[in-house]
Amino acid sequence: MSNRFIKTLAGVLAILLAASCAMICVMALEPSGNGVKIRNWVTNDPDYSFSEAYKTSVWYENFSSLTLTENQRNNILRVAVSQLGYHEGDSAKDFDGMNRGGSNNYIEYARLIVPNYNENHYEWCACFVNWCLNQAGIDYAYGEIGCWKWVEWLKPNKMFQNSAAYKGSYTPQPADMIFFNWSNNNKGADHIGYVLYVTEDRVYTIEGNSKDEVGIRNYDINDPCIIGYGTPPYEEGSEVTIDFSYTDGLPVGKYVVHLANTSLTDAPAARKRIARMPLGACVTVTGTEGKYARVLYEDKEGYIPIESLCLMTPGHTAVFKAGDETVSRIVFTDGDEIAPPEVPAKEGYTGTWPAFEIVQDDFTVKAEYTPVEYTVTFTADGFVVGTAAFTVEDLSVTPPAVPDKPGYGGVWPSFTLGAADLTVEAEYFPLPETEPPTLSTDDAESSRGTDDTGHDSEGCSSSVQGFALLPLLGTAAAFRKKKRL
Repeated sequence: MSNRFIKTLAGVLAILLAASCAMICVMALEPSGNGVKIRNWVTNDPDYSFSEAYKTSVWYENFSSLTLTENQRNNILRVAVSQLGYHEGDSAKDFDGMNRGGSNNYIEYARLIVPNYNENHYEWCACFVNWCLNQAGIDYAYGEIGCWKWVEWLKPNKMFQNSAAYKGSYTPQPADMIFFNWSNNNKGADHIGYVLYVTEDRVYTIEGNSKDEVGIRNYDINDPCIIGYGTPPYEEGSEVTIDFSYTDGLPVGKYVVHLANTSLTDAPAARKRIARMPLGACVTVTGTEGKYARVLYEDKEGYIPIESLCLMTPGHTAVFKAGDETVSRIVFTDGDEIAPPEVPAKEGYTGTWPAFEIVQDDFTVKAEYTPVEYTVTFTADGFVVGTAAFTVEDLSVTPPAVPDKPGYGGVWPSFTLGAADLTVEAEYFPLPETEPPTLSTDDAESSRGTDDTGHDSEGCSSSVQGFALLPLLGTAAAFRKKKRL
């Protein structure tokens, strides 16, 4: 084996080793989901985390509400949308994104990727693209902070498509990278962003460092300033890629307010403002009326123009019904908990919501009502005679016998059973007195006996007794006379 061959082989191995090291550096980009500290791709510092200023921002709050799914296109764009309205600042104190007049390229996104980036005042469009890739869990991406360097890496890896202005026939897809050259030539890239969606003649994008902020823009799809698209092989799984054009209507879910000076009003197109919406605020859309979305914002409910909103997290609807009545429609997204409304009262029943599982789809929960068991108590003179149970669905009750009471008759009064316990008191009434029977004259005579002498027994009466009977005899004589008539 010649020395020349050995030197050549050594050179090849060195090149391969260098390439291998380059790939290892690329792989150093690690995904960073919610609650996971990002690993800085330059210093490999596992403790590198968000700044305290950024943690106070609405953009950090939006980002923290996200949950990664199996569709990487959706993940990238949801991360990007969560940052809509973030503005660059003039110093580290502006990492909260609130300095609307900042112009010195101080941003949180660069802080997490390249040390001392902000102090060098680099333009940050590619840095934002990198940050979104990293937070979306894309661990194979190149990690370059220069636009043209991105193109130089994508092309040899067969991840680049020319635009229509440069003889390309590719239709860009959501989350594709989009590259611009403001000189309208294909000799370099001045700017980068993400494709949000495409219509027949326009491409809508989400970009960092566009007018010094994260914003939504749109261009003629044949515009020569667009040189091409980066097309990494994103995994999509079975989850449908979000249609940010809302072709089938505005879906329910969590949205970000991306236009300044947006008002929350009490009705569609109304002038009464409930609140002024801060840029980047997250609202929950529960429905639409014409060009307006019905939204929940903190403890307020109102309407916002649809054009001012961008979908961050698609939602689902849990419908709570009692009979045919819809009690509540609650919009929820992945990871949300649902607090059911109160069960409507129904006379004679107790109502509950059955146990339900929060599934990632629309679902309906129907109230269950159980009849209350009431008691009717029967009493007589204050003493309980008996009881009987009943419900509003079964009003059949058999009263017990009314207790006897000397000289009285007793009944249970009429009563009506309803949705309440009831006491029924027996009613007693006196029975009529029984008079002794009246004897006829014949009966009176036959009743008189004789003594042993054959005389009437009355003959033995004293004169006082005989006197006392005279009126009675007269009455009997008169009764007989009347009877003969």
